[in-house]
Amino acid sequence: MAQLKTMRLWLWIAVVALGLFAGAGYLLLRANNQTATASTGFGGGTYKLVDQDDQPVDQTIFDGHPSILFFGYTHCPDVCPTTLSEMANWFESLGDEAKIFTAISSPWTPKGTHPKS
Repeated sequence: MAQLKTMRLWLWIAVVALGLFAGAGYLLLRANNQTATASTGFGGGTYKLVDQDDQPVDQTIFDGHPSILFFGYTHCPDVCPTTLSEMANWFESLGDEAKIFTAISSPWTPKGTHPKS
């Protein structure tokens, strides 16, 4: 009988600890979501890039529609072409619904990439 009371006590302690842990996690996630905005959320921020015509490009290219930005290595034999092929398949499978998306592919090298290089 004493073992049953001890086990019940430990189970209640575990339930309270789990509740406190879940509550703390909820509060932390809720606080992060309240402070995130379109400019500071995932992928948000300020971008200063140049396009293939050496024209400036900034974060406003993402305003008003869902966008996909892919940074691929210029000397990437496997993953980059496969990912671009998968993106093309996504757009093909979406059909006319794909028109709301903007897909941007940007080459990248460790030394930096410029349209004239």
